[in-house]
Amino acid sequence: MSRPSRRSVVPAAECLEPRAMLTGSEALSADPVRHIQFAGRSWTVKESDQPVGPGPNYFSAGEQSVWVDDAGALHLRLRNEGGVWKCAEVYSDWIAAYGTYRFYIDGRPDLLDRNVTGACFLYATDEKEIDIEFARWSQEDPGFNAQYVVQPWYHPGNMHRFSMSLTGTYTTHSFTWQPGAVYFRSWHDHSVEPITPDHLIQEWTYSGPDVPAEQDNLRVHLNLWLYQGAAPSDGQEAELVIKAVDLPATPTPPPAPQPSAWVVIGDRRGAAARTLAYTDADGSKVKITMTGGLARAGLAGGVRIAPAKSGTIDVGRAVDIVSIALSRTDGASALVFSVSGGADNLTDVGTITARTLIGKISAGSVLLMGGGLRLTGAGAVGSLNLRGLRNGAGVLAAGPVPGGMTFNIRSIASGSVVDVRRGPVSRAVFSGPMRGVFAAGVSPGADAQFFTDDDVVTYRVRVDSLSLARGSAGSLSAGAPRGLLLGPRVGSIDTGTPVRPNTGACVDGAGFEARVLPGPAASIAIVLSRDDEVYGRVGDVAPEYYKVLLYAYTNAWYIQPWLGSELSIDDDLRWSAEDVKPGTLYAWLVRLDVKGPDVMWSPLVVDGVRVVAATTKTR
Repeated sequence: MSRPSRRSVVPAAECLEPRAMLTGSEALSADPVRHIQFAGRSWTVKESDQPVGPGPNYFSAGEQSVWVDDAGALHLRLRNEGGVWKCAEVYSDWIAAYGTYRFYIDGRPDLLDRNVTGACFLYATDEKEIDIEFARWSQEDPGFNAQYVVQPWYHPGNMHRFSMSLTGTYTTHSFTWQPGAVYFRSWHDHSVEPITPDHLIQEWTYSGPDVPAEQDNLRVHLNLWLYQGAAPSDGQEAELVIKAVDLPATPTPPPAPQPSAWVVIGDRRGAAARTLAYTDADGSKVKITMTGGLARAGLAGGVRIAPAKSGTIDVGRAVDIVSIALSRTDGASALVFSVSGGADNLTDVGTITARTLIGKISAGSVLLMGGGLRLTGAGAVGSLNLRGLRNGAGVLAAGPVPGGMTFNIRSIASGSVVDVRRGPVSRAVFSGPMRGVFAAGVSPGADAQFFTDDDVVTYRVRVDSLSLARGSAGSLSAGAPRGLLLGPRVGSIDTGTPVRPNTGACVDGAGFEARVLPGPAASIAIVLSRDDEVYGRVGDVAPEYYKVLLYAYTNAWYIQPWLGSELSIDDDLRWSAEDVKPGTLYAWLVRLDVKGPDVMWSPLVVDGVRVVAATTKTR
């Protein structure tokens, strides 16, 4: 038997991790996130009041489910709360680094119920994951109760299963993660190395092609959960106690430069001039002009501020712009950069911030390298022209723009995110390498990672037009998640290839995917059924990127109206079918990449991601 994923299961189809199904208004709120201190580090406690992956299950962040005792041990407890089983999970608030990870467990993971899984693992995506798991995957006696895995598990040679029969409650489980290899070991007692050869329980080395790289941004996860959400077969609560964890040191990034001087420019009272002029470290001559507001620039390097002359203030040579804070701006305001000469006709800027709308930022020769463009509160930009994002710098536009936003960004590096919270977006153009994430109204779920199945639509941001340069993602190597994440209100999407969003295919085969997510009120209904005709409607999805699977039930579910049928959805969110057989009808709203079998013996599981909604009607 192949390893069951930690994701929920669509019978006879693929394994998925369902997101939380949401209801509510355009703006969705979340409870405050709980953090704990364990093993000298900060961890987030996962919580969900809707079934989510793995499982799907409910997760509790309560102190009865997850706590650190006076001795510093972490307790993860699977609990029954009023007939609802609540699972437990924590994940690191920091990114994992190469090195050795040791997990000191106090208990008998070899005796966990057949439906209960305990795991210590690194995770970034379903394909970038390193696992130590204690599980029987709902089997009574499968001949194993533990496994080492480097995902994807279904690749030959990526999984090693074994059986543990412990004689005590202290065991140590470890893996050493290196470029190109992972070395797993488990042994009796708590020690840095097995005390004697007889203490060794199991060891295995993986050196195949699927070893994640450090730049894939994995996090450490510890959890206790129910396979496929099934209650423990013995009806008993369970607990996983991790006395301690040995962790490699996380890389410390070099400190960001700190401003040594500040200059305010603009055309409001308090400005020293309208234009700031300087020469950067590689000799580029730069001018920054602010109209319709104020810009407070934080300067570092060879700062020598001269008196303002003809509306321009010169601040020196070999100058770095660490930060620019905008204020008193509105839809008519503009921040304009002019760059010439130097080694590349470009200049670097650290962070630009604002809390109000700014009409235009023209920075076609600017690379944002630090915190990026952070428009919080009501902050947004009507028109953004930017050369690129580097070193994890991103764009956050939290506020609305009544007339719509336009983006023209030349390049986005791996790890960078363009995050549009409200919009709308009239046009977004990525005219060069696109190696990051563009998210419009979509937020990562509890795992804080984009392109996992708990991504959620938080605002229905309208995106009228979006395009990528042809081949913009074609030369990418494996790295952080990248692609497009959009909600149900989308117009024209041009990925630069024939690949459509929601097909599960990657643009240019480069790991760059385009997804259009359902809204929180996604639904399907059979409106009318008479004779052999059926009519229905769907809600809160982009119709071009979803379809309907219709089945009639007799002794099983048979696809309608003929073998291989898939029903398209029109622009008015309607669907229809003729020549439908009599019987109880079932309709599923699914993504384009979901293939419906001609005959099913069990219904598709609604996970809120690929299988979005279902309905039934008896004729």
